[in-house]
Amino acid sequence: MLAPSTANAEEVFRNCDGVTNQEISECIESRYKISDSQLNAVYQKKLSTISAKQRKQFIETQRAWISFKERHCDIVYESISPGQEAPIEKYICLWKATDDRVREINRIGGSTINDEFYNFVLSLQTLGFSRSEMLSKLRDRYINEEGGWQDYADQNCRFTELISSENFEICMARLAAQRGSN
Repeated sequence: MLAPSTANAEEVFRNCDGVTNQEISECIESRYKISDSQLNAVYQKKLSTISAKQRKQFIETQRAWISFKERHCDIVYESISPGQEAPIEKYICLWKATDDRVREINRIGGSTINDEFYNFVLSLQTLGFSRSEMLSKLRDRYINEEGGWQDYADQNCRFTELISSENFEICMARLAAQRGSN
């Protein structure tokens, strides 16, 4: 069995102690389903706290994210298929993407005071790095990538700008940085 290329794969295998690929795949699939249930709960909660205009944008954002998640994880699957690890990789991808989306929805409308990304940017600024140059390099990192990430990121950042006044360019850079760390 090959180790998954996805970040946190070692943790996944520690938590899923199956011996066969099928057992591991079933374990990861069940963890993905738990994450998906959590996502549905935070999504419904957020929907209930926002205005009709915000709700429309949020629904469009969620649809863009679902499209990205499905397309991206299909690409992961196809890159490994017909290998026996392909289903494992796909469920790891779905699980990770869903966990990331839960964190993003929970973050929207919250404070950036203890936000890791903002603290990272501030730290680099104090070391003399150009904020605008850093943000530009991060923001442009995934432009033209297959899988729908750009559409999702655009939709999400329009929504966060509407909800929490997070600057669109900073949001795009933050999402790219978070994606790169996964």
